[in-house]
Amino acid sequence: MKKLLVAFSILAASITLMACAGGEPDTTAPVLSGVEDVTIFVGGTFDPLAGVSAIDDVDGDISADIRVSGTFNVDAQGTYFLRYVSEDAAGNRSESTRYLNVIIDPALLGDALVPNGDFSLGWAVWSATTGVEGGNAAYTVENGQLKVAISSVAGGMWEPRLENNGIPFEQGQIYQISFDAKADAPRAIHVQVGELLPAAPYFTNFKPTTPVIVDLTTEMKTFTFSFRMELEDSNGSVLFEMGTVNQHRRTDNLINNVYLGQCGHD
Repeated sequence: MKKLLVAFSILAASITLMACAGGEPDTTAPVLSGVEDVTIFVGGTFDPLAGVSAIDDVDGDISADIRVSGTFNVDAQGTYFLRYVSEDAAGNRSESTRYLNVIIDPALLGDALVPNGDFSLGWAVWSATTGVEGGNAAYTVENGQLKVAISSVAGGMWEPRLENNGIPFEQGQIYQISFDAKADAPRAIHVQVGELLPAAPYFTNFKPTTPVIVDLTTEMKTFTFSFRMELEDSNGSVLFEMGTVNQHRRTDNLINNVYLGQCGHD
């Protein structure tokens, strides 16, 4: 009987030790901190793990094990998406995301009304609309010129379209728009000045009288036109539209490379 009691005592002690060692299961995920959106200037520095931490209620500080996915380029303007993952020893997982916005330092743009009109800052500030109605192009800056490699065009004139947005035009002022342009083979482009709208009618034309359609040749030439700003609007755009532009009843050579040089207005 005594031996039996001793056996039961040892079994009870073992069960107690196992309960203490195991405890409650770990179901709490680590806490990720410091994963917030960041904006830097082109050419700046960015460490994706700087200021980011992961603290677990059981494992403690596990910041060194944080995994980051996504790519970014501090030398190219754009918005980059990064995903952060932290996982503790029990397999509990936390995720968080952030955007890295790489922008041009406004101090580099000067006081030109068309910012980066000479493409000295590469593709910065400019944007494009492609693929909405079938017009597609690739945009690169080469030797101080913006190359528009057109691979398809929309049925209308407007796409693919190059844009410089957010230009503050003043009512009552006369503006002269000038730009240098050529193409690998002669073709026409349509140049617009106005405000892009998020809904119908989608565009407010600042010069509604005469469309500006110019014939490009294989020689770089300067094109100029003027208009008087009659509207109260401070959010204008200069738009180069390279879709099915008909000039002198010709729509050949539309799949082509177009080159833009100095663009500005006085």
